[in-house]
Amino acid sequence: MKRRLVCFRCDRDFPLVASPPGRTRAAYVWARCPDCRREFDVQLVTVRAKRSRGNRRGNTREFDLRVLLADGRERLLQFWNAAYEDFELRQGDELALYYDGRTLRAIQNFTIGEYYVIERRKGCALLLLPLALAAGALAYAILS
Repeated sequence: MKRRLVCFRCDRDFPLVASPPGRTRAAYVWARCPDCRREFDVQLVTVRAKRSRGNRRGNTREFDLRVLLADGRERLLQFWNAAYEDFELRQGDELALYYDGRTLRAIQNFTIGEYYVIERRKGCALLLLPLALAAGALAYAILS
């Protein structure tokens, strides 16, 4: 069965093709989006179990995802999403896990045809504001 991948950067879909030799890690498929030229690794797995816990106040959700790899081994993935909404994953669903380096960026569920981008909050903006205020206060103290 032919699979189509979706780029997590530009949302373009394209066919899954075999990785060029030497371009992939074990158990991963190397892919490049034809539109934005973004390169990423894709791991094809089957869901064994999923559990999630949401935090309404923090608007986040943590996931524990147990998957079966193509060689029959089992792996536990633990990650969080910067959104409270849950997404559907059931035992036996076939998935593509999209990695940018070692960071999980998206999950595509081939069984139900859904695609989920893993959102990350940028913490640096929260750090830069106090630093900017401190620098402004220091400049004011020096100039006055």
